[in-house]
Amino acid sequence: MITIDKLLTLKKTTRLRKIVYVLQKCELDLHSGIEADQIFLKEVGKIVFEDEELPLYLRIKGYYLSSLEDSKPKKKTLIRLCNNLRHALLRYLNAEPSEWDLVVSESGTLDIRKRKTFPVKVFLEDIRSPYNVGSVFRTAESFGVEEILLTEDTPSPSHRKARRTSMGCTGILPWKMACIQDLEGHRGVFALELKGTPLEEFSFPGEGVVIIGSEELGVSPEALSIARKQHGIVSIPTGGAKASLNVSVAFGILMYRWFLYLLEKERGKRAI
Repeated sequence: MITIDKLLTLKKTTRLRKIVYVLQKCELDLHSGIEADQIFLKEVGKIVFEDEELPLYLRIKGYYLSSLEDSKPKKKTLIRLCNNLRHALLRYLNAEPSEWDLVVSESGTLDIRKRKTFPVKVFLEDIRSPYNVGSVFRTAESFGVEEILLTEDTPSPSHRKARRTSMGCTGILPWKMACIQDLEGHRGVFALELKGTPLEEFSFPGEGVVIIGSEELGVSPEALSIARKQHGIVSIPTGGAKASLNVSVAFGILMYRWFLYLLEKERGKRAI
């Protein structure tokens, strides 16, 4: 890791960008159980705090880190101090991160044995963004989806951006490539699309496949035709001028309602 003396020799913008990297590395180490050099971090905070050319909000974040007590602080406290200063620096440098750049605590490889699943699947038809694919995987894993089916024009779950956004879920949630014709072999097929049955009135199947369409074009006519012949089309009512939602957000709302229905159905069977 770079020394404090070396940091002070760098040009201002370069120095601040380097501090961002240093703080991120410390956060990752702390999440992994590696102790951070508290004295070093205090000096890093001092560099920011004592720079009178920096805006007050940024200097205050530096002050909090520089004024750490000599006693060993709690790990969560130290992570938060580093995180707050790092993001204040990114804001100052006009380099705010996207979600996939965030340092998020993870407990290693996800344990597939902890998964609770239901006989439901998701069909991703020509989704374009790998970030949306990753987000769908993360939501699907949380709400007990058994398997995800993807058309050939949907980014692979192995795409690095999909993997990062899924927070490890692409590694434990089964998936495979499929085509629209494959839906004919499934029961309970329905689509999430506009002009369908409102979500609060929709009757979810106990097992089935939900079709999620392209961010740009929605569900294809061919897939909608299959859905209409089986379990229909469901829509999420909105009250905004845009009248639409990001595909992964809409999927999350849908899956929560379906998940609650499946839980209630399971509890009902146990009570009999």
